[in-house]
Amino acid sequence: MAYGPVNVPGISGGETIIVAASDGSEEAKAAANYICNGTDDIAVIQEAISALPEYAGKIVLSSGNFYIKATGSAVSMTVPDNTAIIGHGNSTRFLHGNPKSSRCYITFGASESKNVTLRDFSVDKQADASGYFSFGIRLGAYSSIININTPGNLDAAPITLYGSFSSMIGCTMPQGSLQIWNKVKNAVVANCHGLKNVECRPSSENSIIAGNVIESASGSGYRPVFQGSNGIFCNNCIRDTAAGDPGAYFPISFSGENNIFANNIIHANSP
Repeated sequence: MAYGPVNVPGISGGETIIVAASDGSEEAKAAANYICNGTDDIAVIQEAISALPEYAGKIVLSSGNFYIKATGSAVSMTVPDNTAIIGHGNSTRFLHGNPKSSRCYITFGASESKNVTLRDFSVDKQADASGYFSFGIRLGAYSSIININTPGNLDAAPITLYGSFSSMIGCTMPQGSLQIWNKVKNAVVANCHGLKNVECRPSSENSIIAGNVIESASGSGYRPVFQGSNGIFCNNCIRDTAAGDPGAYFPISFSGENNIFANNIIHANSP
């Protein structure tokens, strides 16, 4: 697998910095600008991000495991404007780095970060990890979340799109909860699988939610909620995991104006 400069739509120019996992291949390590230590890899990646030019840049992560040092509180990887973090698909994994820790949180990005791309990696915890482990994403305008995957055993914090013209495409995130924030316009969520909740907040506009499989849990209050206006919700499959629970809600809620609901398949808990 070759390592070198990459092209990312919307992020032109800038430097490409390669970060190798501690268990990455010798080829990756030979090409890398930074090599992680397998303990606190977020700090190494953050150092690489800080070395990028202010105007634009890309961080390419090798295949392998990038370990998140458990602190008992939130761990953030701050991603500035005009930056891409790119892995090599599911072979690039962020892992809970301490199986004895009771709590570990990881958040990618920042609510004010603009024109950020996160793509082609997975987030998981070690098989023998116990306790609570969650991850979340917070991104601003013109940002994209593409092909990021998680298993179903994470307690996912919200993935929040805070800026207009942001998108989430092709992700598999069982237990994931997505929020399109107030006053956000023209957000797109497409071809994602496993989200338990998609919420378009009041005063959001022109959101497109299409081609997703949503595993809502209406008995726990998780379900698609459209409170914005002029949105399109089409070609989705909504499967209510609370099926058979007489106290569950109908698995979708619309309260905004001028929204289009078309060609969706709904498996509700009751007729």
